[in-house]
Amino acid sequence: MLMSLGLYFFSISSLAHQDIVHRRSVRFARNERIGAPDAWQFLGPGPEVITLSGTTAFGVGAPEGGLATLNRMMQEGAAQPLVDGLGNVFGRYAILALDTKKTVLDRFGQARRNEWAMDLERVDDPGAAIGNLLFDKLAGAAPGLASLKGDALSIARIAKGLF
Repeated sequence: MLMSLGLYFFSISSLAHQDIVHRRSVRFARNERIGAPDAWQFLGPGPEVITLSGTTAFGVGAPEGGLATLNRMMQEGAAQPLVDGLGNVFGRYAILALDTKKTVLDRFGQARRNEWAMDLERVDDPGAAIGNLLFDKLAGAAPGLASLKGDALSIARIAKGLF
């Protein structure tokens, strides 16, 4: 498993992403002043967007089923937890956009190459991922806790088999 978004698992056999772009931003308010430069005030964190993209070739994996599942998840509009293959939780993300490009068409018009990209925006409190940092510090203090993070990945693998 490369990553999971809710109960959808990105993997080599389903839909694998080759690129991850993680964009964090902050917000500022600007007040115009007469005869002086604008006054700026820091407002805090802005949108946090992750873009996953990849390419699949005919006969490798199951891109159509994966893209259909992701499209359904996007249409439902529900935020899903995003977790990488090591069990690190990024937070809860909603799918904003899903782009597909079909190229190298055969004589029946079927694509032999699918390029896709998906924009996810964080919809929970960005400070929630601090739990990973705290967990890592606790695991350093009590080595027995380190195995619990791996257990989360095992639970995710078992859950995948149920659906």
